[in-house]
Amino acid sequence: MSNLPARRLYVEEGSDYVIGRGAECDLQINHPQLSRRHARLSWQDDSWEFSDLGSKNGLVVNGRKVETSQIGDDGWVQFGDVVARFEMVSNEARQREDELNRRRWETSLELRRQLDPAAGLDRLLHQVLRSVLSLSGTERGFVMLTTDTGDLEIKSYSGVAPDDFDKQQFSGSVGAIEIALGSGNMVVSGDAMTDAQLGSRPSITIGEIRALVCIPLVILNKTTGILYADSREPGKVFTELDVEILQGLANHAGMAIAVARIRDEIAGLGRALPDIDPGSVEQNDSQLEEWADHLPGFEPDSTEADNDGRGGVTWSDLKAAHTSKSGSDT
Repeated sequence: MSNLPARRLYVEEGSDYVIGRGAECDLQINHPQLSRRHARLSWQDDSWEFSDLGSKNGLVVNGRKVETSQIGDDGWVQFGDVVARFEMVSNEARQREDELNRRRWETSLELRRQLDPAAGLDRLLHQVLRSVLSLSGTERGFVMLTTDTGDLEIKSYSGVAPDDFDKQQFSGSVGAIEIALGSGNMVVSGDAMTDAQLGSRPSITIGEIRALVCIPLVILNKTTGILYADSREPGKVFTELDVEILQGLANHAGMAIAVARIRDEIAGLGRALPDIDPGSVEQNDSQLEEWADHLPGFEPDSTEADNDGRGGVTWSDLKAAHTSKSGSDT
């Protein structure tokens, strides 16, 4: 489901674990499909066994609804509609994964440090997009920034042909952008075609979109842009670490982009701006509040206005074209 990344939970042989929604559970999965005490995972006769604890939505092991079942070294478990993969891993494999995650986190920090507003807005946006594609493992994407009218306009893209932004041919997920703008939160899906919120939308099925990430750029509660990336390759799993890394990058990128935009207009805004160091991303809240006054924010009502053709492709263009083409919002 959107906004619910995969979690990795480790268990130790010889122990028992209660799984459920309740805070007292050994393995808490806070999802409405789970009962407060949904199931038990126990080590029995040198193997793992799942038992239903009288849950409302049932327990399924390897495709069969069960009361009690051993699972072996590898299999699938379903708690209501929540699906989990179970696999035995060695201590060595776990250590390798921990090391890989540590390196990924360090790489993400280095990518953040490389986001330099002094490089100019165009170069910065290209660098931000390249970083998002690399960290998310997706193939194509774009950045939209707010305009003076409160709309969003595509400012940078990668892995996408210019013709793909034709108002009638856009193959990205309009629905994911709508959800991200409406909630102000990241939308992430490892398989958008099976996602409960996105899977039925024509933009997903026609575009054959699988992995998908859509992140609002927000400064002091003002949406100043959108980062979008997707892939048609199946099998991608976004973990909690992936989401944390991407959100951290987006937060840093949002401030860097704000500084770069102000740098590009600083001559005309000189009398209105405070005495700031435009090369520094780290600023206190009061200074950011003054910056934000000079940045256009996304205004939902403005997306009903027509594009007069003087700028690039806007969010209102894409949304209106998809509504017209499909007969409903996609």
